[in-house]
Amino acid sequence: MDSTADVISITIQGIAAKYALRIHDTPGCKWVVKEIFERKDYPIIPFAGDPGVIVDIGANVGISAGYFRANYPEAKLVCFEPDPDAFALLTVNAAELGNCDIHNFGLSNADGSTHFYRGKDSSTHSSVHSSNRADDQKIEIVLKNAGPFLDSLKIGAIDLLKIDTEGCEVEILLSLRHRAREAKVVYLEVHSESTRRVVDEMLSVTHILWAGQVEMAHRAQLTYVRRDLLPDPLPVAALDGL
Repeated sequence: MDSTADVISITIQGIAAKYALRIHDTPGCKWVVKEIFERKDYPIIPFAGDPGVIVDIGANVGISAGYFRANYPEAKLVCFEPDPDAFALLTVNAAELGNCDIHNFGLSNADGSTHFYRGKDSSTHSSVHSSNRADDQKIEIVLKNAGPFLDSLKIGAIDLLKIDTEGCEVEILLSLRHRAREAKVVYLEVHSESTRRVVDEMLSVTHILWAGQVEMAHRAQLTYVRRDLLPDPLPVAALDGL
């Protein structure tokens, strides 16, 4: 994406305060605002309680972080975003939101580096995978092994985990293992049917698919809730049969 793209301000209303977020003036960023604030891609789960720690993997410019702060004013936010243009605005927005740690690298299931294709029209389309929405020119980004790195932060249990990484969800879940299984709520965007099936298999013992937005055959926003938090708990076997 052109780093000179215009920046605009949007205002969001929290429980006790208003926040001014800075976003790129692109269709991609504006669509993400609608997805999160109007379509409610990350539905609030009242019976899960207020989270103490929220980890936002693929935070982009901070739109999702703003949504979480608006709903959970006391939560600790930990955000990851490798795209340099998106991270520049995430830095500004994190300062506005407060209690928000940000990290300018990607997460995976091993330490290393990789090629990164930046979105042609929006940083929301940037990915380690090439696509018709990404620029042919690529940069090199750092990757950290998700599980060990989060352990090093000593933040305790992750209550709410959001992963939107344009195709790296399985690798991140493999690394997080028990942390993902302990999370009260897991929000994921998947980009293929095979990824959706793998994610279901990885989370099915501890979580139930609570809600979802299916945009097309190979793209969906999914919300998983830990089974023991359900208002009227059913035996796992019964839930598996639904």
